Amino acid sequence: MKSNAKLKTNIYIFKEFLEGMTSIKEFDLKILNDSMNKDFKKYVKSPDTEAAMDAISYKDKNDNHIKSKYENNEIFNFFLKHIEVKDEQFILKDAYLQYIVHQASINIEKINERKNKHFSMILMNICSTFEIFLSNLTKFEILNVYKGDAFISKKTLDFKEINNIGSVEKIKEYLVEKYISDFQYKDSNKWIKKFLSIFSKNDSKMKDDDELMLLINKVSYIFLIRNLFVHNNGIVNEKFLSQLSSLNGFQNYEYNLKDKIYLNGEKIKEYLNDFITLGIKCMILNINKNEYFKNEKYKSSIISCIVNAIRDIPDMCILMFEEICKSDVKKIESLDIQNTEITSNLQSKFCIDAINLWLSYYFNQNNNFLDEQKQYYEFIHNKFYGCKHIKLLDSYISQDVTKMVKSSIDFIESNDDKNVKINYISSPIFDIIRDNEEFIEYVKSIRYN
Repeated sequence: MKSNAKLKTNIYIFKEFLEGMTSIKEFDLKILNDSMNKDFKKYVKSPDTEAAMDAISYKDKNDNHIKSKYENNEIFNFFLKHIEVKDEQFILKDAYLQYIVHQASINIEKINERKNKHFSMILMNICSTFEIFLSNLTKFEILNVYKGDAFISKKTLDFKEINNIGSVEKIKEYLVEKYISDFQYKDSNKWIKKFLSIFSKNDSKMKDDDELMLLINKVSYIFLIRNLFVHNNGIVNEKFLSQLSSLNGFQNYEYNLKDKIYLNGEKIKEYLNDFITLGIKCMILNINKNEYFKNEKYKSSIISCIVNAIRDIPDMCILMFEEICKSDVKKIESLDIQNTEITSNLQSKFCIDAINLWLSYYFNQNNNFLDEQKQYYEFIHNKFYGCKHIKLLDSYISQDVTKMVKSSIDFIESNDDKNVKINYISSPIFDIIRDNEEFIEYVKSIRYN
């Protein structure tokens, strides 16, 4: 087990990765969408342009909702009279109508090109954030877990380089960084798998994980898309087609030479989620390899990182809390819970982990907690039946608001210290009932008395 000081670096690497990815999801994408919507309204949604486009849409779909929107509207009716449909083609029989539809088409194309450019820049940021995370985690592993000159024993430096770098430790760090950067110039699929093999416990078992391998291939595909935007403005070339043909599971993607790839918000969110999921899986592999969860300070720090992201990426948080709860079960089974002085403290930690796992399901709008986590829930429930945390969890699982409010107040009131009560009130689980009038009045009584 590494020292707590060194493990802080490991946690910091993961924290920076999560914060970077959630920042892209919660700020970059939202700001871009808001900006593009304003541009769309500015250039396409002028009254005449909107009436013209709606008139064409009405002619196409015969939608009475559109017509009712323009009841007694002279401009809309004028446009309607000057649109003819022939052989599924729209014929615009007025010069002004032709002009504004032509201008709208030009502006829409401009906006779409601008969107694509900005989405590609966000994609580049996503890929870079993941690259930094994976390379930093690999560097930490080589320098702090592996012994001696692992991975760099055959590397050589000339005297000038040695003289410039200085100490042996700095030389080792420089060679590790060079080893990692040299690998990253290779095919993304290869370097991702190589780095994973460095900080995972069982390389062969990892390769037998079909779900993980498919995810790595998906991320490798996204890197190909990123590279296409970096080097060829998103236009399909022979190199892209060649690399895609060798990527398992993606050979059937239909791209033609000189196709232009267009990105959108939903696609970027999908890609972002893939990178976050793979990042968390990488972290879990590293934690399990080095048994970091045996260190309570480390485990608490990781939990803090995940809880901070639980509203933004709840589906990914499920992955980490599942792993945390697995480690809890192992620890509980190894202890004589009834004959331990820290039983109460242990109960709190184990049960809070269970609550956080359920909360990840809740924020993910997934109602299958009891089905998917049945064995774990029954284990923890039977082990700590009657514990205040379990009572709280059961009330929230029931989704009975009256029970949820009562158990929440009982839970908070079980502590005499006002500061502890105030800290409890800010817990994410109470977000679910934060707008309840009874709970609002209770919170006021704690804060202002």
